[in-house]
Amino acid sequence: MIKTNLKWYTPENFDEAYKLHLNNPSIMPCGGTTGILRTKNFKNEGFINLKNCNLSYIKEDKNSSLIKIGALTTFNEVIDYIKNTSYKKNSFLGILLSSLSSSASHPLRNRITIGGSLFDLPIWSDLISPLFLANVDVIYNDDKKINLSNYVEERKSFPHIIKEIEIHYDEKQSYFTQRYSLTNFDYAVFRFSFSYLLSSDKRIKSFICSISGTKNIIYFDRNFNDRFNDLSINDEEGLRKIIFSNDFNFSTDFRFDAEYKSQVLKSLLFDAVKNII
Repeated sequence: MIKTNLKWYTPENFDEAYKLHLNNPSIMPCGGTTGILRTKNFKNEGFINLKNCNLSYIKEDKNSSLIKIGALTTFNEVIDYIKNTSYKKNSFLGILLSSLSSSASHPLRNRITIGGSLFDLPIWSDLISPLFLANVDVIYNDDKKINLSNYVEERKSFPHIIKEIEIHYDEKQSYFTQRYSLTNFDYAVFRFSFSYLLSSDKRIKSFICSISGTKNIIYFDRNFNDRFNDLSINDEEGLRKIIFSNDFNFSTDFRFDAEYKSQVLKSLLFDAVKNII
């Protein structure tokens, strides 16, 4: 239950906001408020309203395949931006669009922010899996920078407010993403995404796969990815051996046990990879 004495703070700019949080980490940043909607108990002393921090923006440098997204940019704002570009379905922006479009409902996507989703990082996140296919830096506080993989592991260990994320993606790669859920409006049980590059003789030159919804929120194993290198895309036995012999580290929840999730993922991932041509 929300405390009745929680105080709201509305700083004039981002510098004031993050310094307020650093001085008292129990005063938490708040963007679209979706975290508040689903949280029953708060141990913090108050919230920081970030509305004056000018953190809702998208800046793209197509020459260097770089896109910067402000922390308060909502999922629907990213969706609308990508729809107005000349994106390809199997490009990085294409799968980012697909992922965010299937997250929650339209009214909620008007409130869910990029920064809030990363800061909160629920296990059903539709954002995190595609991001692990790119080189992503999280910019926070006074323009400090941390790589996304390190941020996921360390985000709860230090007071901070996200300012923006910087995404460097590879236009030479092709991309794919798919989620598994009970209904379109339900939380994702898991989402897998992968990027790949094929040689002229249909061998896999590079392969990067990430899976959200696992025990540690995200599964990303370079050894697993490297096993696909130089494998013919027509070698179904080889693909099956790599995928079905792997442990993706799911946990049991109130809907499905870990083994069921693992078997469904393996079947869907195998079908997706062998059909990428």
